[in-house]
Amino acid sequence: MSIQSGDRLPPARLNRLLIARKTLDESVANLAALQDDDQLQVSVAANSAYRLKLFVVHSTPATPGFRLGFAGPSGVSFGRIKFEAGPTGSVQVGILAAGSNPTTSGVTGTGADSPLECTGTVTTGATPGAIKFQWGQSTANAAAAIVRAGSYLELALID
Repeated sequence: MSIQSGDRLPPARLNRLLIARKTLDESVANLAALQDDDQLQVSVAANSAYRLKLFVVHSTPATPGFRLGFAGPSGVSFGRIKFEAGPTGSVQVGILAAGSNPTTSGVTGTGADSPLECTGTVTTGATPGAIKFQWGQSTANAAAAIVRAGSYLELALID
């Protein structure tokens, strides 16, 4: 179904875009384990497919570095998720392996605000629940990793 300017959307076409936006900075120190972000999570339906986009601004020193991943309800399957991270001139690009809870071992921090973008797909099983962005430090350290306000997680239902 294509949508043209002035078309009326049937109710089934609404609620196809799910967005969680971070309104406050969140910091983590002395934690190498992944933790659920306080705000970047969205509720998803069972037996559905979604396009995933994550945009995060994080501030992390080179040590401890920044680690990221995703989690979801029982039966969820993430397709390969591409990530690009870092300031202009020193961008890291990688792929999070497909599976139920994909993670990366780390993104190099710069000590300044740096963008991070992920794109991929998510397919849910028979259990509805929440898709959650998870993050932490690559190595536990007193220097905090921070995810900035304005970051967002977006899922779009795929037909």
